[in-house]
Amino acid sequence: MPLPIPARRPRATYQQAAPRLCAGKLLLVSVVPMNAERIASALTRIEAAMARIDAVREGLSESEAKASSSSARVVGLVNVHEKLREQVAESLRELDELLAALEE
Repeated sequence: MPLPIPARRPRATYQQAAPRLCAGKLLLVSVVPMNAERIASALTRIEAAMARIDAVREGLSESEAKASSSSARVVGLVNVHEKLREQVAESLRELDELLAALEE
């Protein structure tokens, strides 16, 4: 009778589950310490990414400010238009009254 095969322990790996964004994927985690050059390079990349994020945020703020100022301008124009319509309607009523008085 053959001897039973002992259960094998899973081999230790240096991987961890990925964030939900990459569900089902594994990421390799390095256990080797980074040298100064790699740390400097990583910090440079992080700073560049932060600068890009800030630029996009500023661009969004400017476009939102333009949109709000243009919408405020549109509201102002609508108000002016309504006032002009009321004035024109009043002027037309006065003209109608004058013409009716002349016809009598």
